This record gives sequence, C-alpha cells and structure tokens, in this order.
Amino acid sequence: MRRIGEGAVRVFKTLAGQDRDEPMSSYAIALYTFLLAVAMILFLAWISGAPIECVIRASC
Repeated sequence: MRRIGEGAVRVFKTLAGQDRDEPMSSYAIALYTFLLAVAMILFLAWISGAPIECVIRASC
C-alpha cells in the first residue's frame, strides 16, 4: 500500500507541475480532492441512472 501511495503522490506532483523532491502544495491536494469528489458524484449518478438534468441542476 505504501508503494501505491508513493506512486500516486509522484503522479499528482507530475500533473501539478511540481518537482518530485518538492513537498506537495495544499492547493494541489485540495484541487485533486475536489476533482475526485466530483468524479465520484458523477459516477454514482451514472450507476443509479439519474437523469442528467437532475445531476446538473441538483433539483430532483
């Protein structure tokens, strides 16, 4: 598990344009956490078969 975590941090740093030795900024961590949350919501909406109008407007 530790190797997987270290590999994920290296990928995140590369995507954020940071040097591997530089500590990961809190902005990059917050950005990827937000994007993960959005992806999870969209995936769950897709699995449940919710209409796209309900997902976009959050009105259902």
